[in-house]
Amino acid sequence: MRMRAVLIAAAVVVALTAGWPTLEALLPDTGAAPAGTPLRIGPEDDDSARFTLGPGWSVVRAETSPDRSWMLSREGVVMDVAYLTPARGTTPAALWNGLRDVTRVQDPDAALSAPAPATTRQGVRGQTGRLRQNGETGTLTVFRSPRGGFAVLTTVLGGVDATAAARAAAERATASIAFPGRGR
Repeated sequence: MRMRAVLIAAAVVVALTAGWPTLEALLPDTGAAPAGTPLRIGPEDDDSARFTLGPGWSVVRAETSPDRSWMLSREGVVMDVAYLTPARGTTPAALWNGLRDVTRVQDPDAALSAPAPATTRQGVRGQTGRLRQNGETGTLTVFRSPRGGFAVLTTVLGGVDATAAARAAAERATASIAFPGRGR
């Protein structure tokens, strides 16, 4: 009887190990994002933020890990919402220069404008700028958490097929970034 239980358990492990990649390959890489539901970005509630999407967005599952990054797409626009942990004491100017360097590592021809002020609907201030990268245009926006321990970065890019409605929806999602414990 014990041997039978061991064999059944081993068969289940083998089936899951061999079958999971096959099952995963059959699942679509994107799925509808929940419109109107706040999505969390960050490792835990105290060190996280929330943002809300309107209708029509899809989650790119292979590029999404809610602790660190959400990759979303809609009508030719790709929006990446990322969790950053800047070094303690990093100034806004140094953070922006670091982001400029990172975009150039990803694409040596990338261009990020000088920062302009940005504010979420919650009243958190940050920086935004025009971004040109890999033949696409859009914005890069960063907001530090009120306590300064982390930041949320949105990168919105689209090519010639990107719709104005999708770009505006990405701006609204960026403005919806909210930090726990901070009043509206």
